[in-house]
This record gives sequence, structure tokens and C-alpha cells, in this order.
Amino acid sequence: MNTQTYKQTGIRLPENLITVLKKNAKSHGVSFNRYVEYVLNKDAETSLPPYIDPHEKLNPEILSMAGTIPMPSQEEIDSDPRLKAALGI
Repeated sequence: MNTQTYKQTGIRLPENLITVLKKNAKSHGVSFNRYVEYVLNKDAETSLPPYIDPHEKLNPEILSMAGTIPMPSQEEIDSDPRLKAALGI
């Protein structure tokens, strides 16, 4: 028995995203609401790296280390969306 307390909310999403989510929900045999809940729960369980303000000045000591880290190949960057995002590409 599900003892969760639910609260209705309203959010704005792009129409194309709603279309994709509805298609995915249908292919999984669940309602749109249940699928969105699943996706959000999955994301909430994933630990995210701490937020770094892109406008904040970096410590010069950290900047000095940047030159020692090898840059991944373009193929590696293209094949990994997380790496692309981390590099700000």
C-alpha cells in the first residue's frame, strides 16, 4: 500500500518535451504523470556534483593545476554528453 502524500503542482514544459515524455510513458505502459514521477525520482536519487558559479573567480592554485590535466579527444567529448556539459561545450 502506497502511503505517500501527494500534492498537485503545475509546471511549464516545452511542448516538444511533453510529446517525448508522453511517447516514453506510453511505450512503458504507464501514465504520463507516473512516468514524469519516475524520471524525477531517478534524477533525485542521482548525486550531482556541487554547483560552481561560472562567474566566481577560481583560486590561482587550482588554475595552475589545469595545465597538467590532459584534454580528452574530440571523439571522447562527442560520445559523452556529460563530458560535453562539464567542458561547457
